[in-house]
Amino acid sequence: MTEDLENRLQDGERLYGPMLDETTYRVRAGERLRAARLALGYTSGEDFADATGVSESSLSCWEDGSDWVSPWYVSKLRKIFGIDHNWLYEGSLVGLSDDLFAAIHGLDQEK
Repeated sequence: MTEDLENRLQDGERLYGPMLDETTYRVRAGERLRAARLALGYTSGEDFADATGVSESSLSCWEDGSDWVSPWYVSKLRKIFGIDHNWLYEGSLVGLSDDLFAAIHGLDQEK
């Protein structure tokens, strides 16, 4: 690794936190997808899958982190619910509506 690249990685980790492995990113995206589903009032994965036009098995794989949430599906979530890739993949609040943030935050408080 070149010194320049190593310096950039160190700067990135200092600003944004440590780099995570692929599995951790997938699992966290799935956790956020599940949190959004519940916050939107869909206690059943089957009902949410039907409402968003995917199979229940795909939704389950995405929620448990065994597969990446497909970008086309994130685009669909943005159009239907105002959820975008910034929040789903990275946890950035920029990609989450105020109402959905409040609902998800409310779920966290109930735990």
